[in-house]
Amino acid sequence: MFKIIFENPDSNTPVSIKKNRIIVNCGSIGQPRDGDPRASYVIYDSANETLEFRRINYDYKITAEKILEARLPESLAARLAKGR
Repeated sequence: MFKIIFENPDSNTPVSIKKNRIIVNCGSIGQPRDGDPRASYVIYDSANETLEFRRINYDYKITAEKILEARLPESLAARLAKGR
């Protein structure tokens, strides 16, 4: 059993993961918790056994408007801009 934690890895920097099994939670669009409002994803390179963490901008203001239109809590909309 093993545990690897990457807190806020550098974007576009491959990380070696030479293990038999690994579970990766790369984040996603919406309701971020790490202080970065951009969308996040990972590219897995099986030939080199690496993960590359990526971030891209998206228009979170549109998403925030839709949250408010749906009458969901305002805090959910505000969180998008702060990334918290």
